[in-house]
Amino acid sequence: MRITSPRQEVTPPPREQVAVRQPSRVPVASLPATFTHRVTGMDGGAFYASDGTGLMRVRLRYNQRDLSGQLKFCFDPPQSVMPQVMVPELRLIARSGRNPAGHYI
Repeated sequence: MRITSPRQEVTPPPREQVAVRQPSRVPVASLPATFTHRVTGMDGGAFYASDGTGLMRVRLRYNQRDLSGQLKFCFDPPQSVMPQVMVPELRLIARSGRNPAGHYI
C-alpha cells in the first residue's frame, strides 16, 4: 500500500533550466523546463516539470530530513514528431552521457 498526498498545481508555474554541469560547475548543456505540479509530505516531496515540447518530463524528489534530492528524466517522443524537434533533448542526453560525474540541476 502506498499513501501519498494529492498533486497540487504550482501557480504560476516557474520556468527553470535543467542543466548538466561539470564538477567545476561549468554548464555543458541545459534545457528550459516548467514546473507544473508538486506533492508534499511529512519528510519531503516532489516537483514535476516538462520541457516546452512535452518530450521530456522531470521529477525532482527532495528529502527535508537529510537535505538530499533525486532527479529522474523521462523522454517520450511521439511517433509523429520531426527529428529536429528533439535536438535539444538529444544534446542534453549526449552531454550527460559524456559527463557521468556531472551535476544535474
